[in-house]
Amino acid sequence: MAIDWKLESQHMGMLRVSGVLGVAQLAGAQAGIGAAVQSSGAFSMLVLLQGFEGWSSEQGWEDTSFTDDNDDQIKKMAFVGEERWRDLIYAFTLRGLRPVDIEYFESEAEARAWLSAD
Repeated sequence: MAIDWKLESQHMGMLRVSGVLGVAQLAGAQAGIGAAVQSSGAFSMLVLLQGFEGWSSEQGWEDTSFTDDNDDQIKKMAFVGEERWRDLIYAFTLRGLRPVDIEYFESEAEARAWLSAD
């Protein structure tokens, strides 16, 4: 599993995820993302699923502290990956139950265009 987080600008971050996503890896990335989100005012995320194989079956996925602490600052999240992951990503991110606009794309260009639109 590889997860790579980088800040692209003051108001946007990019996360690359490959392999099987584990709780500890996600928590580590969320620590850096949370700091950026809190200092931005309004933040957007681009998440690239490259060679993504799903989620580990370990305990800990029920922790919602990141969303509880940061959703008021996150404006949009765009996921890019294979179509087969769309519905599972929507379920994992609780799309429709959070105040964050979350969309899924098969093209990074489409995702970036959506993120930059008001």
